[in-house]
Amino acid sequence: MSVPKRISALNNMSCPSLAALRTLDTERTHSMKANSGSAVGRVIQLWIEGSFVEEALLTAKREGEAYPKADWDLVAKWARAYVADARNHPGGRHGETDPAKCEAEVKLNIGCHPFVGHIDQVRRLDGRLWVWDLKSGAGQGVDMVSDYAWQQAAYAVACTETWGEEVGFGGIIRLRGYFPRAKVEPSEASVFFEAYWDTAKCRQVLSDPQFLLDMLGRGEYLQLPGRHCRWCPAPSYPHCGDHIEECFAS
Repeated sequence: MSVPKRISALNNMSCPSLAALRTLDTERTHSMKANSGSAVGRVIQLWIEGSFVEEALLTAKREGEAYPKADWDLVAKWARAYVADARNHPGGRHGETDPAKCEAEVKLNIGCHPFVGHIDQVRRLDGRLWVWDLKSGAGQGVDMVSDYAWQQAAYAVACTETWGEEVGFGGIIRLRGYFPRAKVEPSEASVFFEAYWDTAKCRQVLSDPQFLLDMLGRGEYLQLPGRHCRWCPAPSYPHCGDHIEECFAS
């Protein structure tokens, strides 16, 4: 069986070319933004597990080699706002976070293609489990639900298959939303962007990336230019076609 790809990179399939597929093997963790997002995720995880937020910040900083370019002032700002939001505490509108499932490793096959990943958090609401993903990027929350649809559906199905209990995709928590231009209290900030797709819907969503992955496996591809081109390792569109042909030839 082939080496598992990362669930978190499924959004790279915006362009179903071999060049985009190859980025599934390359974690983009070298930037300040990526390091800061990972660091705040770690701080929030520690808080959910029972640490005070200031204690969690110190612990994450001591693990600094994992986040060498993190902006710790920004990390602290996001983490404190998250903790101050009553919706992230027991009894919150979106359910209670399960500490044992924070950053849990989960696996699934999309068709014959193995994937592995680590979820941010799972919340139980009205007896059902829902994956929620922390995002620190600049995109709009509504757009993020669509942009990361395959990734989040895969997390939900992977949780279901790993734990044997149905898990759905709850939504996106957009941390930048805690600091809009017009100041608001954390508990009133627009940070929760709901999906609430059940497991069956998530499985249905994954039929699309499976189609593209199977197509690539047959040596076929499409070039679909868009904003995702800025992250592709190939030359700019349409010259990427030559690069893709070279990849297939090798």
